[in-house]
Amino acid sequence: MHLTNYAINKFSENYQDCEDEEGDAGHKRSLGAILQILKKEGCDIVDFMDQVKDIIVKTCITAQPYLSHLYKVC
Repeated sequence: MHLTNYAINKFSENYQDCEDEEGDAGHKRSLGAILQILKKEGCDIVDFMDQVKDIIVKTCITAQPYLSHLYKVC
């Protein structure tokens, strides 16, 4: 079973729900809110997202042989 920090933290008495549409407060924030925080701190958001996309592509490439095998077996 996959267990995330959110799945654990939502039961904490200190948990703060994200109630605004901007998602810039609380424990579970939107990607857009996180990107805005990083941008305010001087992060190059375009470069950051390019790196995230690169990691996703490399993860898919790594998983492809296994997924291809499963597809052929079924």
